[in-house]
Amino acid sequence: FCADLFKKKLNNFYINLSQLLNCEPDEISFISNTTVGYNYLINSLKFKKNSNILIFENEYESNLICLLRNKIKFRIVRCLENGEIDYLDLKSKIDKDTCLVSLCHLSSHTGNLTSLHKITEFIKKIKPEIFILVDVCQSVGQIEIDFKKINCDAMVGSGRKYLRGPRGTGFLILNK
Repeated sequence: FCADLFKKKLNNFYINLSQLLNCEPDEISFISNTTVGYNYLINSLKFKKNSNILIFENEYESNLICLLRNKIKFRIVRCLENGEIDYLDLKSKIDKDTCLVSLCHLSSHTGNLTSLHKITEFIKKIKPEIFILVDVCQSVGQIEIDFKKINCDAMVGSGRKYLRGPRGTGFLILNK
């Protein structure tokens, strides 16, 4: 009943967010926050026995907790002193069992901005089938984000921070 009552407003959310992030409205799931979206995605994936995930030193703690709770093997990729990703370390940690790379666009710890397109392009050249998950919680609404250009497989973000939405709003985008 509530969904029918607010159908137009709900549809506007999907249309507006898809225009802001350059994705399709039907690729978006409205969720309660970034952490819930991250957890939904990780919990929905099937990992093989030896699978591993790569995260970066600037990973958000709630995302790390999800991996620890699910007993998922992960490796941590170093960041350089200037906050940039250590590409040599990244390349050395991608192996035949690496199935997912999780990265934060803007670190909540240091404020360092990650060059998403550059990183995803680098990863896809090494191993095209790696699933790339991007957390844009700290950047969406204050920095231009182009989902299609980034070429990631999934993106999570918050509606309450720089998009000025209420608490309890967020999104998960899955590339078709």
